[in-house]
Amino acid sequence: MAAFKGYNASVTWAGGHADATLNSHEWSLTVEADELDTTDFTSTGFRTYESGLVNWSGSITLKMDDITALPAVGGVATELKCLILGAFGFKGNAYISSINPGATVEGIGTAVVNFRGTGSITIGAV
Repeated sequence: MAAFKGYNASVTWAGGHADATLNSHEWSLTVEADELDTTDFTSTGFRTYESGLVNWSGSITLKMDDITALPAVGGVATELKCLILGAFGFKGNAYISSINPGATVEGIGTAVVNFRGTGSITIGAV
């Protein structure tokens, strides 16, 4: 098994920004399904579940400079690609749910952009 290296990863945000990567250096993504409890009196003491609705969300951490154009919170859903290696990764439409800028004395200013997917997400070659 070949492990992927973080420096091969990337993120692109199709929101009309001059820098579609948003100076990003980190991303994370969570895809999860609701758990619907189907336990009844015949369960013999163990819970049973069925899968429900699927949702996805995540965050992008970017380095800020004087020309970093942050995406608007809310607004129109835009295509987001979080790639692991080459064209393999995750793609779907997402809304920006919040932006959390920050700075430290010894570091470069950063912002964490949180997003919520709307609709399905493609996993694989995107």
